[in-house]
Amino acid sequence: MSRWEEFLKDSIGDTEQINKLRSWMGKLFSDGQRPESLLVLSGPGPSGKSMLLSLLVAMVGNERSLTRLPDMGKPFDVAKMKGKKLIVLDVEQAKKKKISAGIKTLLGNDHLVGRERYKKSEIFAPECGVACSVNLVDFDDALTGRILKIDMKQTADRDPNLLSDLLSDAVFIKDWALSL
Repeated sequence: MSRWEEFLKDSIGDTEQINKLRSWMGKLFSDGQRPESLLVLSGPGPSGKSMLLSLLVAMVGNERSLTRLPDMGKPFDVAKMKGKKLIVLDVEQAKKKKISAGIKTLLGNDHLVGRERYKKSEIFAPECGVACSVNLVDFDDALTGRILKIDMKQTADRDPNLLSDLLSDAVFIKDWALSL
């Protein structure tokens, strides 16, 4: 059993939820596809929520990730999403009800208008998945049907080498996600 499979067994355990996560990750790693649901990693700490998000950011690449949802009402902020593959909401942002419309826009097939400094406005389709970790899930009704909630369970201890161990399995993890 690979370190990745051990991590999934220890942190999630449920085969159905692991397969749903696998499908979401497969879309994240596929060119021309993107997850159409908000990945919500839910559970007590330490359960691997932050570890999994850190792994996803590392695998997608920092240059193709954002760690906050930009202000959808500001074209200069919206432009930051162009070409990004993953947006990870921070805990405080995930708790705010007013971001639901922005998440819904990203998860739908809506086009966005962004503008980089000293350039004309540009229309583009978002290519990113959106994920967050929370202890309790409490999103408003606007996101009903657009949330993939993965319940993670408390693990016995934190392994300080886990992220580096998982990153050494990055090719295996990507192949695992894409093979579903």
